[in-house]
Amino acid sequence: MVAQLADQPQWMEAFYETGVFERVYDVAMQYANSDPMEVNRLAAMNLLTELWLRMPTYMDLKEDYQEEFLDLLRSFSHHHAPTVQLAVCSFLFMLLDMLIPAKNRFAPFVYKTLVFASIANDERPDVRNYLFKSLGSLFQRHPTVYP
Repeated sequence: MVAQLADQPQWMEAFYETGVFERVYDVAMQYANSDPMEVNRLAAMNLLTELWLRMPTYMDLKEDYQEEFLDLLRSFSHHHAPTVQLAVCSFLFMLLDMLIPAKNRFAPFVYKTLVFASIANDERPDVRNYLFKSLGSLFQRHPTVYP
């Protein structure tokens, strides 16, 4: 859905100007924060990630949305379930790939969240290995980022 909207500038503009963007964001955040099923929470976080990736101009207008969503992802990066951690860290890596070249002020926050997640997962080698490999790939794609 978001990809189709992003491909049509007139739809994207209407999506934002009519308040649908805010409504979708609010409902997705509600599900991400409080749905009892983790799969629904992850689906909502995926939608929010896609909104930011496909509509960065509109998310840039809503810094409070960016902060709120990144705080949510940060909290879930330490979740007890490794599958949730992996999914959330994947969302963070996707966002970081977009934020670095844009020189977005939230890039250091996302980077720091991922580094702390890799440190915190000392007892979960699968999650930690994924994070280290992904960070290594990030450094190759973005040589201006220092480990």
